[in-house]
Amino acid sequence: MLNGRRASAAVLPSAEERDMLRNSVRGFLETHWPARSALTASDDSAAVAALWQGLVKQGLSSLGHDPAEGGLREIVVVMEELGRAACPAPLLGAMLANLLLSDPAIAGSDMTAEALQGALHQGGARIAVAPTGAGADAMAGHVHLDKGSAQGHLRFVDGALHATHLLAMTRTPEGGFAAVVVDLQAGGVQVQACRAMGLSGHAGWSEVRLHNARAHAIEVPAGVGRNWSCWMRIALLARAHGAARRAFELSVAYAKERRQFGQPIGRFQAIQHKLADNLIALEGCRLTLAHAAESFDVRQSDWPYFSAAAVAFGGQALRQVALQTHHAFGAIGYAEEHEAPHGES
Repeated sequence: MLNGRRASAAVLPSAEERDMLRNSVRGFLETHWPARSALTASDDSAAVAALWQGLVKQGLSSLGHDPAEGGLREIVVVMEELGRAACPAPLLGAMLANLLLSDPAIAGSDMTAEALQGALHQGGARIAVAPTGAGADAMAGHVHLDKGSAQGHLRFVDGALHATHLLAMTRTPEGGFAAVVVDLQAGGVQVQACRAMGLSGHAGWSEVRLHNARAHAIEVPAGVGRNWSCWMRIALLARAHGAARRAFELSVAYAKERRQFGQPIGRFQAIQHKLADNLIALEGCRLTLAHAAESFDVRQSDWPYFSAAAVAFGGQALRQVALQTHHAFGAIGYAEEHEAPHGES
């Protein structure tokens, strides 16, 4: 058992419910976060805060808290829609925090974790996440906790510019795992936006420097600590897949409209081959993502293997889609000025 939560397939959400969730989230984002204005709006703290409250009212801030209400498969659905809409709402942090803090070994035993999760579900807390933990790249940085104060330099932190708290995984001196919760509003924190898509100051990933920042450590079971990186990679891959899928749809539409030699370029065999290759890559990414998420939800012991396989295939597949779209259509897709997805790579 990967963690102690009950997970009967009979009570987990169905494929039909996931379709309803996708349609609901897509409709909400199309209304409240249109992709055409997403790039400029993502730097508007008031706009992101208003969007966050709307997503909280939709119940998305508690996704991952109860398997019967939504697990990793539902998180994948929502992350894909966030990527499609180029939306910077800090739902990644909310979902990962719910998966982490709802484990029976943690839930109810740590008052700070319980209070944080309560504030999260009510919309009062917004959580950024750092890609640290088991198997993390050394370039992601580190955090060190000593007597309630955090020190460190973290890179590629998701959602930090609009967050109230930061959640990172670290190793304890005994070799175990601990989740470090940093209060970003209490001082001792410097947040700087990373460059994304050739833009400076864009509200995507950030670098965070901590110097005597107020923090709290939550002891984490070894199995959950190892799952942390897998959860994050699957969620980030899902968001990138959603962005790439939208870029592909724009490319198909462009191929139908752009005319050369008196006919749409979509009739040219070379263009058709590239589009077909990209669709195959996207479908492969979708299927491996779905299988990895399902293997976690139904508590297969080898789910980390399927997670790693999805990330290994999906990373290369989405790079292919980005490069071929760029070469075939003159930068339409990831770099298209009117619908540039949100800082995925």
